[in-house]
Amino acid sequence: MRARPEGCKSKLLVPYLLYPVAEEVYEDFFASVRAGLVVEQSHQGQLYRILRMFVDLPRGVRSLAKSGANPFVPFEVAEQLQRAAEALQRDGEDAPPATGVMR
Repeated sequence: MRARPEGCKSKLLVPYLLYPVAEEVYEDFFASVRAGLVVEQSHQGQLYRILRMFVDLPRGVRSLAKSGANPFVPFEVAEQLQRAAEALQRDGEDAPPATGVMR
């Protein structure tokens, strides 16, 4: 499953520096989305929590965190992005570009 062929517009931001938080970069990025994922190979989702402290995240942005040595499979991320888009459609909103912020 790929996000675009399934009708889910998406874009990606890969931060090279986690702290200090580049607030302007994140604010510009999140300005055009209403839902998405902060994808990180971290049990507790630290990046997501740091972003929430410094940036006003859209309501539909949530953490997709995973611990252990096994990396995310693209299918896992695409499936979660599709679910986020479907949730927006159920709520009566047009599906926006889905977000992927990878750590």
